[in-house]
Amino acid sequence: IVSVKTKLKISYLLRKVLPHLFVSLLTGSSTTVLTEVIETMNKSFKMDTNYARFSASSAVVFFVPDSIVIFAAATFYGAMNDGHVLVDLSWMISLFIMCVLFGIAAPPIVGGYAAILGVMFTNFAIDSAKISKCFQKVSKNRVV
Repeated sequence: IVSVKTKLKISYLLRKVLPHLFVSLLTGSSTTVLTEVIETMNKSFKMDTNYARFSASSAVVFFVPDSIVIFAAATFYGAMNDGHVLVDLSWMISLFIMCVLFGIAAPPIVGGYAAILGVMFTNFAIDSAKISKCFQKVSKNRVV
């Protein structure tokens, strides 16, 4: 889609973007290559500096709402499958507050979600043996 909209050859686009993608995947963090991505958008794709900064930074910012949804869904799924956890209004409010706080604090590294889910499951008295199952169900078809 990007190739068609920008009228660039796919080979050129991939040649410019792949080095940043590999570093991002290896480190588990898109923040590490943020300045290089902005520079590539400016020089290689001749994009306006302000637009490049806004769009590249927005991609990093969208990580937080995604994290909040993952934490809420995995914890709720774990509570529902645990059997002895009472889910009421106060539980839901606590879940919301913790998901927002942990969503902001979540490290964008491989395994960062699993560590936070461990804390959340412990806090809500959910059997920690279910973390991998819940995480697998919620993040199916996602690279985290």
